[in-house]
Amino acid sequence: MEEKLGPLVGNPLQYLMLDSWEAGMQNWTDDMVEEFRERRGYDPVPFLPALAGYIVSGSEKSDRFLWDFRRTLADMFAENHYGTVTRFAHEKGMGTYSEATGVSLEVMEDALLSKKMVDIPMGEFWVRDLHPFPMYHVDVRGAASASHVYNKGLVAAESFTGGNFESPFTLKRVGDYWMTQGVNRFVFHTSAHQPLDTKPGNTMVGTHLHRNITWAHLARPFMDYLSRCTFLLQQGHFVADIAYLLDEGAPSTMPFWGDGLTPAPPPGHDYDYLNADALLHLAETDDQGNLVLPGGAAYKVLVLPPRSVRMSSGVLEKLRDLVHSGATILGPPPEGPAGLSGYPENEPGAGELIHELWGDLDGIGRTRRYVGRGMVAWGISLPSLLEEKGVTPDVEGAFSREQVTWIHRHWNGTDIYFISNRTPEDMAIPLHFRVKDGRPEYWDPGTGQITPAAWSANETGVTVPVRLPEYGSVFVVFHPATSGGLVAGSRPAEGNPTNGSAAADHPACIHPAYIHPACIHPSGEPVTVERTLSGPWSLRFHEGPGNPGSVTLDSLASWTDLPDPDMKYFSGSASYTNQFKADRRWFSGGKRILLDLGAVRDIAEVKVNGTVADTLWKPPYRTDITRLIRKGTNTLEVTVTNQWTNRLAGDAALPEEERALEVHLMRFMGEWSPEPSGIMGPVRILSTKPLTR
Repeated sequence: MEEKLGPLVGNPLQYLMLDSWEAGMQNWTDDMVEEFRERRGYDPVPFLPALAGYIVSGSEKSDRFLWDFRRTLADMFAENHYGTVTRFAHEKGMGTYSEATGVSLEVMEDALLSKKMVDIPMGEFWVRDLHPFPMYHVDVRGAASASHVYNKGLVAAESFTGGNFESPFTLKRVGDYWMTQGVNRFVFHTSAHQPLDTKPGNTMVGTHLHRNITWAHLARPFMDYLSRCTFLLQQGHFVADIAYLLDEGAPSTMPFWGDGLTPAPPPGHDYDYLNADALLHLAETDDQGNLVLPGGAAYKVLVLPPRSVRMSSGVLEKLRDLVHSGATILGPPPEGPAGLSGYPENEPGAGELIHELWGDLDGIGRTRRYVGRGMVAWGISLPSLLEEKGVTPDVEGAFSREQVTWIHRHWNGTDIYFISNRTPEDMAIPLHFRVKDGRPEYWDPGTGQITPAAWSANETGVTVPVRLPEYGSVFVVFHPATSGGLVAGSRPAEGNPTNGSAAADHPACIHPAYIHPACIHPSGEPVTVERTLSGPWSLRFHEGPGNPGSVTLDSLASWTDLPDPDMKYFSGSASYTNQFKADRRWFSGGKRILLDLGAVRDIAEVKVNGTVADTLWKPPYRTDITRLIRKGTNTLEVTVTNQWTNRLAGDAALPEEERALEVHLMRFMGEWSPEPSGIMGPVRILSTKPLTR
């Protein structure tokens, strides 16, 4: 690489990226014996037959040796592979991204330790899952935890693998969920190089995102959306109440088997995973009894592995110190000390540590033990323990995890919540946030607009009404610069949602893609339907493969429902034209006039009287046209762009020599079939009341 690129290595070529492991299970290397001796302090050779299932010097010693051997493998994968690559990259002025080690648990890993060894830890998620979904979930949560625990800042992910030709709205729907699980940097899979202009382009087993897709020229609004979201989600530190300690023995990884994460985090409480390395070298206890880490993370409860496991004396000593300093831990006592190092001399000391912490607890009748300033609990439910400690939910509302997901970050006195609707239905729900300072605002990542929010407060926090369209999202931001303090039961003054100086020192200035208008209408504004536009509609298909020309429509319908097969299988852009007369009353009383296109697939560029109003790519397909309409007759032109999917479906049924596209691609998972495209409507003119200053 240096030979070919010379001084470009390091700048602008800044990173090496390591994909998931995908090299199979490996358990030996030339220096294995020496590595083991150095790390464990004894010779493994007499115990090697245990690797083949033989018992050496009794089952107890054999099991302890195997614990040491697996732990050594996990350390070596992290340090000798990922650590070595990262050190080499740093020598060249570069950093590393890596999915270390990735989904499927292919190696005897310590997941968080492996991700510690790279600069930017990564997970992986797909549009259409190839593996069981829990594998992706724990992989992303592991990457997020590694970033939070080791203060990396960024949580990257191989994103949108297993897609085909997808709309920006589909990618938003998928990506929003993973942002609520911690992702704040997308690594697109795949933005393949396109050496040729042949349509529809080429990629690997990932969503096509390159210059040959139909909507490449319309990608900016979607990219701006991701930019705004990920920028805010990179600020400050992640807020969570619970830390789950992973099994120190290898594999030390996030559980996706059996019951998964046990006990499950109660609704309204978020969590991180913690490994033995971070516990030993980073964790401390603050004056409030929180388990704290250098990056700002603070956890109310440390949950131990739910089944009885072995722990090293070092981990037991650290747990004792943390509890004496005020920490709360929940879980059963370990079986005893782990490994063969120091055996049997370390047995009495480990037993004393276990007794000091758990004493006579049995997890049934005796479930709490106060040690120093802290507490050890066993047999208490996690929700009950949090309630007992006075830890209220961070976000509360009438929703399930299948309906709404969220994430909370805290930055410089500002609380940033990202809320995502996971359903195809519009939602209007009050959400209660565990915030005591800062008045709330809606930050719309789709438009960059910031809107003061209505709110009410009580002793536990602030309630804010949140409206979300289908698969919609919003940031609710509490910023102290706009705060006069929140008083229980209070509401903002009517017509004065912010003070006069709020905009000048507003956090929107940290990112130019957010704007803070001096006057903006609150979210959820009431609208009046002024008119539903009827036909005829002129529909002109733009030049492209299988171009069907033009047609006049009496009523709106999907292109796939039109009788002409070239229209049914058309992929690309087509323009609708209609004319409407504006009533005089639309211009009275300072009304705002909105255009609502109803159902659209997939992207609509709106022009009114020849001037571009907006590019709409997600529900609601609605835009403000107040400044563009005029009294009398107005011309509406909407150019809609769909995916290559329909043309590929049409070509699949044709002989190769009759196909419209130069290249035919196979669909990932299944066969090509035409998808609804165009404007399905209804197209309506709406009005709203004047803005309130």
